[in-house]
Amino acid sequence: MVDNLNFLLMAWGAKDTSVPSVEFPKYIGIAPIKILAVNPTEKERCAIFGTEPTGKEPEYVTEVDYNGKKIRRARICFVIKTVKEICGVDLTTTVNFFVSNKKFMSKNGEKLMVMDNYGRDCWVTKEQFANKTVPEFRVGRFGKDYHAAFEGERELVGFMRAYLNVDDPEVYDNNTGSFVERADLTSAEGTLENIANYFNGDFSELKGLLTIFPDNTFKALFGVRHTDDNKDYQDVFTKLFVKNNVTHARTEKLFQKALDDMLAYSPGHTDYEICPIKEAPKPQPADISAPKTTAQPASAVDDLPFGDDNNPWGNL
Repeated sequence: MVDNLNFLLMAWGAKDTSVPSVEFPKYIGIAPIKILAVNPTEKERCAIFGTEPTGKEPEYVTEVDYNGKKIRRARICFVIKTVKEICGVDLTTTVNFFVSNKKFMSKNGEKLMVMDNYGRDCWVTKEQFANKTVPEFRVGRFGKDYHAAFEGERELVGFMRAYLNVDDPEVYDNNTGSFVERADLTSAEGTLENIANYFNGDFSELKGLLTIFPDNTFKALFGVRHTDDNKDYQDVFTKLFVKNNVTHARTEKLFQKALDDMLAYSPGHTDYEICPIKEAPKPQPADISAPKTTAQPASAVDDLPFGDDNNPWGNL
């Protein structure tokens, strides 16, 4: 009889349902974080999270279809940990960025996103790109030595600049009551130079940057993502990360604006709250067919919606 039971268990992979599954708490709000690793191996990941190995290495480069054309997409997975001594919460999780081997075009294909060496982005026309000029309203506030941005590059660069505590290229001028470009931009330089290597699985640029200031902390906004099958997942807002030396009040304003801008274009099923990090309330069964978060219209005049059209300008 015992042998028969063992055979059945092996054949069906049955498990004892009397053993309860572990439900980990989810958190929402703003917290200081540290980076533990980027694109870890299976062994490294198991050591960090205390899990058993699966025998399969993580896949960080895949091919995706864009209008019938296969292009490579790199997943940049950072393992992050909240600073418990400051926020009172001990949370280790991951935040993923997806960068595609494709230039970031506006939806109608008429404009291209470019980035300068100071982490700033801007939309330009074909003629402006060819002549290395910028829109009139960005003159004096955007570097002419810019490059065409990959899809997903903007968010990744912003994350790294916050982690490395790079100075902002613009400072507030009390005399004019507005932001102006720094007289000396040296301390504001910072961009990723080897993104093309990521599509071949070479992430040495990112791994090397993490060794410069391994104990640096910066701020992230955590949320809880809800799925249509009533499951909840810990999530991290990827549109903005804030340097650690920014005041609490300004940090909240920056996150609120970035959240409003994103949701105006792309409402989702993730709950965020602009507050110090705290445990999220237990979910109640509800209709999640509509977004739970409302937002004001985006104020950025050059922040055009995402488009996946074929690049009409050739190989940039």
